[in-house]
Amino acid sequence: MNTHWTMKPLWLACMLALTSSASAETFSLGEVLITAPHQDTQSNSTTSIEQKQMRTFNRETVGSALNTLPGITTTEGGGRNEQMMSIRGFDLRQVPVFVDGIPVYVSYDGYVDLGRFNTFDLAAIDVSKGFSSVLYGPNTLGGAINLVSRKPSKELEGDVTTGLYLNKGLSGNGFHTDLNAGGNRGTWYWQASGSYLNKDQYQVSGDFQPTRYEDGSNRDNSYNRDKKINLKLGWTPSATDEYTLNYINQQGAKGTPVYAGTDTASNNSARFWQWPYWNKESMYYISRTTIGADSYLKVRAFYDKFQNSITNFSSTTYTTLKATPFYQSWYDDYSYGTSAEYGTVLAGNNTLKFAAHFKDDVHREHNQGNPIQQFKDRTTSFGVEDTQQLGDKLELVAGISRDARDTLQAENYVANKIVDFQKDNATAWNPQIGLFYHLSSSDEVHRVILHEHAAVNRPHALELFKCAVLA
Repeated sequence: MNTHWTMKPLWLACMLALTSSASAETFSLGEVLITAPHQDTQSNSTTSIEQKQMRTFNRETVGSALNTLPGITTTEGGGRNEQMMSIRGFDLRQVPVFVDGIPVYVSYDGYVDLGRFNTFDLAAIDVSKGFSSVLYGPNTLGGAINLVSRKPSKELEGDVTTGLYLNKGLSGNGFHTDLNAGGNRGTWYWQASGSYLNKDQYQVSGDFQPTRYEDGSNRDNSYNRDKKINLKLGWTPSATDEYTLNYINQQGAKGTPVYAGTDTASNNSARFWQWPYWNKESMYYISRTTIGADSYLKVRAFYDKFQNSITNFSSTTYTTLKATPFYQSWYDDYSYGTSAEYGTVLAGNNTLKFAAHFKDDVHREHNQGNPIQQFKDRTTSFGVEDTQQLGDKLELVAGISRDARDTLQAENYVANKIVDFQKDNATAWNPQIGLFYHLSSSDEVHRVILHEHAAVNRPHALELFKCAVLA
């Protein structure tokens, strides 16, 4: 039997001077909401898990936290030892991840390793299934995942936890620690978070029969180490206006356990991979400005950098590099973009919102000894969404967006030289209509009348559009 449990939290005396936060206030600027006039509650098919629940169930990564929600299937492992998920059959290329409404992206293939994103600095994770607002922008064919950060509500507040990971026999298997502190001074606020998570390995079942590359007990090369800081500075000149600067730096390292099965028919080859670094750095600005009595303008701008490396060894000793096909590979990517959302109340029972998105993604890769290959794509999206209140509990939400993907550069390394792929551009229209009935403040029945949304997030594979009205 596999025994794995965690002792937490062990409160530190040095934090007694701070006010312990039982639950974190949500950073409302980071949410993407479909709302009826003069309401602040979400009115679409969004499920959330809050920070208090994540703490209670020891959900320390986004992947493990999502596993508590209905309609979501999560997996962990594979050739790159990643935490992945799908919502009703759609994977992360059709269900993008956002941080405070800012897209989180791996430019080359669109997959984000959810195990590299911890939950210590989050107030909530919002998941839209199927019907997702066109205000999110492109690629939300199957829904959207938004990681919403914290915002302080008191003059001085904070919390700190630390925990140990123990295997059976109470042997040490790593630890984690995190610190959150913040203060709200009325017209301005600050928030700072830091965390470190280290797991040496996980254990296999006592019934496991040893194979060529796995002798049982501790799973070889299954370690991971992740550290993260999250800083936020906000200015609130009025009750309705807010302007924030945000910075996130996360650095990770991990190993990939070798295939330990006995299947030879599928040609499973042993990969002795380690990732000396898996790093992401994000800087973003979010603001909300009130215009008149019933209108607002929300602006987001961001720069995101992603770097990682794979080291390919020849055996389980992880000392000798493999000669072919590569022995070390590097990614060096960055994205930048901006979006604007304008909303206004019409006729007292109708809200109309417009959104525009612009994003450039640059992917650079090379193996040891080879030149750098570069890929660049530009994505734009324009959307409009209308929410009509039909009585006290019934709402009709209709939206449409137009997404476009332009391939600006695409290179391949063939026969010892760089050659260009054929460039391609594509556009798609995405209409959707939904009817929502609120049984109570927490219960809702909804019917998706129309949902045709294109996926345009995978570079150089734009033929994968599904349910799209192509232009």
